[in-house]
Amino acid sequence: MKDYGLSFISNEALFNHVENSIDNYNYLNAFNFHKNIVQYVGNNWQLTDDFTFDVINKDLNIFITFENETTSPNHLKKVFMKMQHTLLQNKEAHCYYVGKSIKHNQNIPWTFSIDNQVIFHDNIRHISLHQYYQLLTNIPTSFTQVSRAIPQILSNIAFKHKHFTH
Repeated sequence: MKDYGLSFISNEALFNHVENSIDNYNYLNAFNFHKNIVQYVGNNWQLTDDFTFDVINKDLNIFITFENETTSPNHLKKVFMKMQHTLLQNKEAHCYYVGKSIKHNQNIPWTFSIDNQVIFHDNIRHISLHQYYQLLTNIPTSFTQVSRAIPQILSNIAFKHKHFTH
């Protein structure tokens, strides 16, 4: 391990903290990137200022919330209850929670345990980014397509702004 010359924190602790901070920063920005892409895909998708849903499509009755870096178990229960409320108000609604813990290409009922009872509704789903992109575009491989394009885009940006490559 490299010696960073700091007496008030161990080299390993500093390295781990920076690495975790980068991971958290990248995670947050990655989800914001995917959330905000709705502005460009059309099909009446929109970002909301709502505290429950991040992305909605009123025409399709779809309401989507993204996991964020401050999501706590208590917050998750509130989101789940607000999704239940949305379903009570709109029988055609479909609510989705996009989380980092969900496996590749999954779309499963989002379940909660309250007072030792498992609660779920088929129209409240926990989905992967793959499924999110499929909802947005109706193209099953759209997430993979975007993921494959990003390195080329970054290379083009670096070329455009040559000072990034020095």
